[in-house]
Amino acid sequence: MITIPDSVGNLEQLRHFNLSENQGLTVLPESLGNLTKLETLKLNNCWRLITLPQSTSKLCSLKRLENEGCYNLRGMPIGIGQGLSRLEKLSLWVWGSEESENIEELRGLSLLAGSLVIKIEGLRKEDNAALLDREEVLTNKTNLSKLFIWFNFNGGDDVSSSSEQALRILKPPSNIESLSIESYRGRRFPEWMEMKDPHSSSSFPRLRTIQLKSMWNLEEWLLNWRHKEECLPALQHLDITNCDGLKGLPKELGNLATLKSLDVYYCKELVSVPQLICLESLSIDDCSELVSMPQLELMTSLLFLSISSCPKLKFVFHCARHLTSLQIFEDRPMSKGDNTKGGIGATCCSSRSIISRRYQ
Repeated sequence: MITIPDSVGNLEQLRHFNLSENQGLTVLPESLGNLTKLETLKLNNCWRLITLPQSTSKLCSLKRLENEGCYNLRGMPIGIGQGLSRLEKLSLWVWGSEESENIEELRGLSLLAGSLVIKIEGLRKEDNAALLDREEVLTNKTNLSKLFIWFNFNGGDDVSSSSEQALRILKPPSNIESLSIESYRGRRFPEWMEMKDPHSSSSFPRLRTIQLKSMWNLEEWLLNWRHKEECLPALQHLDITNCDGLKGLPKELGNLATLKSLDVYYCKELVSVPQLICLESLSIDDCSELVSMPQLELMTSLLFLSISSCPKLKFVFHCARHLTSLQIFEDRPMSKGDNTKGGIGATCCSSRSIISRRYQ
């Protein structure tokens, strides 16, 4: 189906409308706003859809707007925050390139639950001033459990400050369980990512998973914890990928008794990994400047270790008899100075080889 006729607005008793998988659909008629009894509108994977009608804000009974995969949307209708106050499910919010004002509409959708993707379609250098005085728009959504923030635009240093302000505004609610941020253009994180919130004794007490991907401008990630036992008390998985400018990870991560898995991929400037006592799985790939690893003899919970393409890394296997799975992928032989004594000795193999041993 390519078009929806205007006559659809005559279906005034309609409560559920499923248009998912109509990949030729590009627009919806303004008459859609006549469906004031509509509770569910499904637009999943209508990936050619470029706009929602302005009359969407008139769907006062709408509880579910499922638009997963509608990544060509250019923005959200004006008035949607006030008009859709009953909305409980929204798959995707698009922050358009000329809608720095419109992001505040999101604050009105306080009943949103489950997962939400926020796609930031474009920021300009001049947006920084407009965003400075904006308040947070997500912290009132206490039923939101998963958040994915996607900076989907090209930009370098000229949008760094605007990106930092945008992420500040998008602080998650305190009970978020999963957080993913991709293609962030800021040089550093806002205060909420550094756990500096002075109004909360516990920062994100339910957060179990953090994914940070493709942050080429990010130079540092600081954690400033006043009460370290109260910060990120549930964090289990941390994934950091394609953060080329990041030179180190916060040493405070070592205070987390719940952190079980750390994956670090393609972080070209990373030189060290902090001591993580309770870690069970550690994977590091293509970190060409990495020279320092944690003391494995202190990481007695570590069961799985995978190292790939880290040519400067030395002294990896000392006293690691507790490992049950070990994988090494390297492009060149390990130097003589890399051999271990009194621990588990190994030589690096070709990029297709795997060392996997089980120790009793």
